[in-house]
Amino acid sequence: MFHDERDLDKSILQFTQAILHYDPFHPVTSKDGPNLIVAFFFLTDALLRRTLSSRPPVTSNIKYCIEYFYYLRDLSPEAFGVARDEVTELLMYALSLQIRQGSTDVMASLKQMTVLCQELLASDGLTWLPALAFESLASVVSALVGLNTQPSEQLIECLREANARLPDLHHVPYALSWCLSLRFDTTKSSDDYDDAIAILDKIIVSHSSADDPDLRSRAQRAAGLAATLAYGRFAFYEKPD
Repeated sequence: MFHDERDLDKSILQFTQAILHYDPFHPVTSKDGPNLIVAFFFLTDALLRRTLSSRPPVTSNIKYCIEYFYYLRDLSPEAFGVARDEVTELLMYALSLQIRQGSTDVMASLKQMTVLCQELLASDGLTWLPALAFESLASVVSALVGLNTQPSEQLIECLREANARLPDLHHVPYALSWCLSLRFDTTKSSDDYDDAIAILDKIIVSHSSADDPDLRSRAQRAAGLAATLAYGRFAFYEKPD
């Protein structure tokens, strides 16, 4: 509530003490009270928050958070009272932060994030909880631009399904149209062009007159990408229409 970093420092210290002083005879899988795995999950969450509050974020801390979240997923955390989707969501956010810092292999990290998102999409009871995961994936798609490579089919289909099932997410449709645009640059596929333009037109129509300046800015970016796409198709086919 108060964004006081001292609170996070105390939280990290006390969760660490709780883990180190844990009674080995206490049932570790107890859901009715504190257990070792819940304490470790909250410790990792606090470390991620502490990393975000530091300027600039400490790269090594993000690396450890990712390692800890993967460890928690391998434990089947539901047995300890921790939601697996919540662990996955925070893991996705940590991976996206690592990409934005430029401290990792972008393609390898995007592949990991795509696999995690496909797992979330496989859930029949998909709710608002994974929203941060999909927004995290969408936020790093622009990192592909400087790599001179096109997005994978798996990434595009993951974003396409997320856009269809969670239409209220703002970053996902733009990221999907951006991926289709990048692929069009290579394949000159009319289907990719038409899909991208349809998504961008929808963003422009729905956000251009919004009161929220962020939404209007998103509409402007969509219009810019649509214009770039149209120019690219004209330059390739050299047809006025």
